[in-house]
Amino acid sequence: MSKTFIIAEIGVNHNGSMELARKSIIAAKASGADCVKFQLFNSDNLTIKNLKKASYQKVKKKETQSSMLQKLQLNFEQLNK
Repeated sequence: MSKTFIIAEIGVNHNGSMELARKSIIAAKASGADCVKFQLFNSDNLTIKNLKKASYQKVKKKETQSSMLQKLQLNFEQLNK
């Protein structure tokens, strides 16, 4: 029987920060994960520019959904590192 392969889901929990992404990878490895999974997306393709956020997203009232997502994305080159 083969060993279970553990994938740690980081998603967008790096908040757009490469430093936090690196720390999350280190923590996942220390926890026994074999690899990590991020989400690669382009916020321009996900939402309309002035779309209001859903009620569960309203920590910052003046921010649009698009501007919130822009802060959460890492580009392909960053993720490739």
